[in-house]
Amino acid sequence: MKKTIRIAASLVLPFLFVAQAHAMVVPLNRSSMVTTKEAIGEVMIANPDIADVHVHNQNRVSVIGKSRGNTTLRILGKNGDVLQSVDVNVTYDLPAIRKALQEFLPEENIGVELINRNIALVGDVSNASAVDKALRITRQFVEEDSGTEGE
Repeated sequence: MKKTIRIAASLVLPFLFVAQAHAMVVPLNRSSMVTTKEAIGEVMIANPDIADVHVHNQNRVSVIGKSRGNTTLRILGKNGDVLQSVDVNVTYDLPAIRKALQEFLPEENIGVELINRNIALVGDVSNASAVDKALRITRQFVEEDSGTEGE
C-alpha cells in the first residue's frame, strides 16, 4: 500500500508584492514581453540592477530579470505621455523548478507556488525520501539564484 505524505515547505524570498494598476512577474534570468498600442518614444526602468529592457520595435519591449526585487517600467509615447507604468517583480524561475521536480520525481504530485515572500512546495508524495529530494532540487534553484551556492 502506498503511503501518502503531505508536504509544505517554504524558502524565504526577499521581496514584497506592491499592488499597482499594471504588474508583471519576470523570472530571474528570463524575459517577458510588453506590447503597446501606440508607438514607443522612450522606455525607462527605475532600477537597472533588477531588470533591463530591450526595445524590439515601436510597440514591443522585453523586460529581462537580472536580480530579485521590484522596480518600475515606464513606457512613454512619442509625445511624452505615459503609455504604461508597470510594477516589475523579478523572482525565482518557478516554471524551471516545476519542470525539474517533474523530471526528477515524475511519480510524485508536487506543485510549486509563490505565497507572499515564500516558495511553497505542495502536494502528495510517496515517502520522506521524495520530500528530501524535492527540497534539495528546489534549494539548488534558490541558492544558485541568490549567489550562495556552496556556502
